[in-house]
Amino acid sequence: MEQRRELQSQKAKQAILEFILEEKLEPHEALPGELLMMEMFSMSRYALREALTILEQEKVIYKIRGKGTYVNQKPFHMESGLEKLESITDTIRKAGLHPSTRWIGIEYLDATHSVSKKLNLHDKEKVLTFKRVRLADGQFASYCVDTIPFKYLKEIPLSIQEESMFSYLKTHHQIQIESSMTFIEPARPTEEMLEKIKLEKDQLLTLLTQIHYDSNRRPIIYSMDFFNPKVIHFIINRVRT
Repeated sequence: MEQRRELQSQKAKQAILEFILEEKLEPHEALPGELLMMEMFSMSRYALREALTILEQEKVIYKIRGKGTYVNQKPFHMESGLEKLESITDTIRKAGLHPSTRWIGIEYLDATHSVSKKLNLHDKEKVLTFKRVRLADGQFASYCVDTIPFKYLKEIPLSIQEESMFSYLKTHHQIQIESSMTFIEPARPTEEMLEKIKLEKDQLLTLLTQIHYDSNRRPIIYSMDFFNPKVIHFIINRVRT
């Protein structure tokens, strides 16, 4: 019973978010009253109130007692089909939002045994690991950790002007990323992420662990991208054969 109620609340929350986006409600515009929303979305009073409570905690809406419920901030809603390989930068831009980056750092390291296997390297061969926070209109979209064999770059860059790692590799190193092998799973923030950015310890993220290949099928990037599901949703198109 509890699981069913939680599912109904999540469906109600999604319906309200979609309504805000479809109606293009701006911050401080009012939502319909509870009775009208129950009728509009075919939901119970319990599911609606639970959904509104969650959205209020997430600061998407706010309530004024005796007056109503209002939009606090316009929710982000980006969808990306996993069947198409594109950079996070492109995903954000296609949603009509501005991509930006906050750099955490660039590390020159010996490859671990696990990374060596993924990138076809000798143990302790040198790699560069790039750590960045990606933002969409200033809101946390993903925490990205990209590891690349040093032999492909030949130097440690002082900075990278390009938002997209794909663009950087193509422009400066003539490496074209063409495919990837992707694993997707839920994850919690790492200790490093909790230290570097403001996240709740129990916040659920979507982790994409990927190996990116160039046109010669060389593994070029081993990446771990922790996505904020409040900002980026992934879609997988499936068909019966």
